[in-house]
Amino acid sequence: MAGDICYANPSGHAVAIINPDGADGTQPGDSNTPPPPPHSGGWDDFDPYVWTSYLSTIEPSSASTPWMFATGNHDVELFSAALEADAVTTGYYGSIGYGGHAQRLDLPTNGPRKCPSVYSFTYSNVAVVSVDANDLSYEIQGLLGYSHGTQAAWLRQRLAEFRSDPAIDFIVAFFHHCAFSTCSSHSSDGGVRSTLAPLFAEFQVDLAVQGHNHLYERTNPVRYDAATNSGSSAVQAVSRSPRDASVVHPATDGTTYVVVGSGGRPRYSWGGPVEDDRNFIAGVNTPDPGNSTVVPGDQAAGTGPFVSQRNFTDLYETIDWSQARYRDCAFIALDVVPAQPGGTTTMTLRAINPQGVEFDRVVFSRRAAEGRRSAPA
Repeated sequence: MAGDICYANPSGHAVAIINPDGADGTQPGDSNTPPPPPHSGGWDDFDPYVWTSYLSTIEPSSASTPWMFATGNHDVELFSAALEADAVTTGYYGSIGYGGHAQRLDLPTNGPRKCPSVYSFTYSNVAVVSVDANDLSYEIQGLLGYSHGTQAAWLRQRLAEFRSDPAIDFIVAFFHHCAFSTCSSHSSDGGVRSTLAPLFAEFQVDLAVQGHNHLYERTNPVRYDAATNSGSSAVQAVSRSPRDASVVHPATDGTTYVVVGSGGRPRYSWGGPVEDDRNFIAGVNTPDPGNSTVVPGDQAAGTGPFVSQRNFTDLYETIDWSQARYRDCAFIALDVVPAQPGGTTTMTLRAINPQGVEFDRVVFSRRAAEGRRSAPA
């Protein structure tokens, strides 16, 4: 799950919840749950019971299937130490506000010490990496740079290890703030893009799963340009039906980015005045795929896709990589077929709506590593 786990902190600002203005200070929010103690300085609408409700809700699944989480901006439960009465709470939640989920979730601890939600695991011939985009985000900067580069250094080392491991064919990364998206609410984050996209290109990450934007969107494989911190389509990965799915070759085509912030929160909108869904059940994959993915951005008008900048401005960009879009609830399933060394191994992404209808499919194809002695079970 790519962040924003249960919205116990609905503000999502990644700033201190306890009011640093002191007793009788201005409330940071107007929906306090429960009411703050008299003269405490107050708090926003952080409600720890939401965790209890959420974990009870998912238990029928999580009791037998591991739920693996990354952290988003709504997972930062950051309490200020400005009030003496808050010392105990501050101690529980920690300096970056991750104590709440650390007390409740048993995540792997093989990542960098300073980043409790950064880790990796493998399943058969697939390596999966959880990245903390709160450390990288230009849009929401409350935790920007908290790892002091530790996460990026660890990620480079881990990706290099996976890509040189003959037992690993596919690498999947998942994180919250989007490196590539055309949504009107958050669109793309320049800090996340500038850190992750060059690493993903260098180490041939096959798939990047993003959250943050409340919809589904899949890019073409992206060719990253570090000079402009932008991307362009390497190929047109058009999927017209489950029987006529797109086939991409990440070793040469590049990384595919997919937004799957479609788990249940209210939907967002697309950037641009005429943009709409694009997927095979909507019937809008055009016969000419070379012209089907351009979304215009207009800096003067402030319309279209944009990239959040370090100085809190937005840079609007015209892009050509938005291949499939779906503005409703959805999830993705990945089906991997290993192969003997030298054979063709595939990872199929299927996007499915709540009615069980598949509306997008792409097949990632690689030659299985020559060093593997036998295909995994």
